[in-house]
Amino acid sequence: MKSVWIKVKSIQRNREEEESIVVVESIGEHYRRNGKDYFKYDETEASGMAGTRTTIKVDEAENTVTLIRKGTVEMRLFYQEGEEIPISIDMPEGVIDIIIKTDRVNIDLENGIGNIMFSYDTSLFGQWELYNEVRIEIQEEQK
Repeated sequence: MKSVWIKVKSIQRNREEEESIVVVESIGEHYRRNGKDYFKYDETEASGMAGTRTTIKVDEAENTVTLIRKGTVEMRLFYQEGEEIPISIDMPEGVIDIIIKTDRVNIDLENGIGNIMFSYDTSLFGQWELYNEVRIEIQEEQK
């Protein structure tokens, strides 16, 4: 397991084309198991999920990304181009059921260092709500 610097930039655009951007930077961990890369880091107040540990599972061969969150927010999100998946998110306010349709997944990693990008649409109660784009930059931790 090696220590890495992780920067996650999330862009959300709603029906009115209003955009919100959240950037989280954290020291995390990287390891490789069974041909897949795993990145773990703790969420911060900036993401609204303090007290949550996020694991990003990257399968370059299948071009998929899985986001697993445990703590104050519990969820498992799977991103594969063209896939539409119903998701339940367990939040302190209650459970939210949404549908995620992934548009793109781009993975450019070498030895756990590089970039991951995925974009998806979110629907709630059958109505389109948000366009989401997530850009993850991973670098070696500077000591």
